[in-house]
Amino acid sequence: MTEIPFENEDGAIYKLSIYRDITERKKREEMLRASEADFRNLFEHVACGVFISSKEGKFLNANHALLDMLGYDNKEEFLNIDIAKDLYVSPEERQNF
Repeated sequence: MTEIPFENEDGAIYKLSIYRDITERKKREEMLRASEADFRNLFEHVACGVFISSKEGKFLNANHALLDMLGYDNKEEFLNIDIAKDLYVSPEERQNF
């Protein structure tokens, strides 16, 4: 809702109110929240190791299953790995993927 006060030529003050129906936007926001919660639940509880990385070669997230599989006790340690430098024999090979 937007309200704008204004004065007419007689000096009387009026208020212009503008209302916008945001029902559909709120429904979409709730659907997005539910979808994100579903993704997070799956990501955290799936039995296989899953990670998310950037195209620049940085790990952004990893689930507990992956950390356990690879023997990491500390998620931050895993996230600090430079994919191209630390996981490829030649960092240039990363460009192929």
